[in-house]
Amino acid sequence: MGQLPLSLPTFHEQRAITYILGTLDDKIALGRRMNQTLEEMAHALFKSWFVDFEPARAKMEGRSRRGESLSGMPAERYDLFQDLLVESELGEILAGWEVGTLNDVIEVLSGGTSPTSVVEYWNGDIPWYIPKDTPSLSDIFVIDAGLTITDAGIESSPTKILPKGTTIITA
Repeated sequence: MGQLPLSLPTFHEQRAITYILGTLDDKIALGRRMNQTLEEMAHALFKSWFVDFEPARAKMEGRSRRGESLSGMPAERYDLFQDLLVESELGEILAGWEVGTLNDVIEVLSGGTSPTSVVEYWNGDIPWYIPKDTPSLSDIFVIDAGLTITDAGIESSPTKILPKGTTIITA
């Protein structure tokens, strides 16, 4: 068998590379722990504010006054909360809230895509959102749709243009 020459970094360079990679691994692990902690904090705040209604209860019990901060909440946010809970079929909820289903507060639309084989329908000025444009888990908004459609394409489609800022849920 023949021999093949192999060039390796010096031992000192290998140790430096190992140190840098170990430091990066430590930073990644720290970032993951911080994300876990932040998620737990967000969950606890959500439960406190919107399940247990702690800000409303604090107001009702006189534990805080207008313009003052409740622990963990800026005063201007605290002032937005009602100071009255009412009974509902689910238990106590904030006054002014209603019990209902998602269909009570959203509009379900069905759409359709104009034939992509018709050239006059595509590459227009209107962004055309399709399921593959769904943002990754780390993103919230779609900034740019992958396709654009023409007015003729909209007219040939069973769908309609939605207002800017519309929330879209797709399956």
